[in-house]
Amino acid sequence: MTSPRRTPLSRDRVLRAAAALADRDGIGALTMRKLGQELGVEAMSLYKHVANKDEVLDGLAELVLAEFELPTDDVGWREAMHRRASSARTALTRHPWAPAVISRSGPLPLLLSTTVAHGWRASAARAETARRRIPSRQPSSGVGSSNSASTASAMPASTSSLLATCL
Repeated sequence: MTSPRRTPLSRDRVLRAAAALADRDGIGALTMRKLGQELGVEAMSLYKHVANKDEVLDGLAELVLAEFELPTDDVGWREAMHRRASSARTALTRHPWAPAVISRSGPLPLLLSTTVAHGWRASAARAETARRRIPSRQPSSGVGSSNSASTASAMPASTSSLLATCL
């Protein structure tokens, strides 16, 4: 008689179980031993897939950040920022432990420094392009002068608060 085949462990499976455990019991309840119990394995089995608890926490940050909507070119910068802020709020509400994990000391997860940062840069570039299209409210003070201050002031204050919500 053969026993039922157990789903093999993987880094993704370990991280998803860690997220479920943190969602259910809080991030303080997350230990390698409890995570192993959650997966039906000994804690030592986890170390084939994650080096230590810090790697689990970095992986959790990556999972949550991956839920943030990245910008697309099919909408304007305001709509893109609104979607991103909304998706960030949804993800952070779903995982109340996430802000502490994302902002903990040490290097940020690779996802934050590449994929998400790329998304912010792309939106910032679209926002800059949109701001350049807004006519200046003050006359130019001469040849070669910059209207960056007046152009920036033309951007609605709600945009600043929306950006702050994203960060």
